[in-house]
Amino acid sequence: MTAADTSAAAWHARAGELADWALARLFVRTDRFGGYYRKSGGTAKSARPNKGCREPFSRGLLVRHFRATSTENLFQKGVGGSLSG
Repeated sequence: MTAADTSAAAWHARAGELADWALARLFVRTDRFGGYYRKSGGTAKSARPNKGCREPFSRGLLVRHFRATSTENLFQKGVGGSLSG
């Protein structure tokens, strides 16, 4: 097993705990979450409301994020209101 495999296995195994930790400490609102979309041959970030998303934000979506089995991305709102992600 490579170091990358070991690291991936650790994230996968603890994804539920990480999701609970993040929900308790990082999220202010769950009506928005980020993603990427294709536009004019390029890739752009989006942090729009859930309108049009295939599924609403949930703990399960966050678990898949930490397991790296989902393409949804989460954005951290920084000081001054800027988004990073």
